[in-house]
Amino acid sequence: MLNDVDVKNALIRSVQTEKNAMNFYQLAAKQMKNADAIKTFELLAREEREHAKHFFDQYTGNDLPPFDEFIDAAPDSSSEWLSALDKAL
Repeated sequence: MLNDVDVKNALIRSVQTEKNAMNFYQLAAKQMKNADAIKTFELLAREEREHAKHFFDQYTGNDLPPFDEFIDAAPDSSSEWLSALDKAL
């Protein structure tokens, strides 16, 4: 059975995962030369931000900064998403 701590941890991990995906798409968009590819990656980044907000809004803890501050913080340099992008480039 899940307890409150498990749910909070799952929500924090979910918000961070969505942020990592958003950062990946933002950085990928900057690497593109094709306008349609840029638009696609920017759209995907916006969608990931929305997903993160949905998870963030469900979080009942008070140990996270406000959403905009959290989501606009520098990318997580240990993110698997960003590692994959670095390798691809």
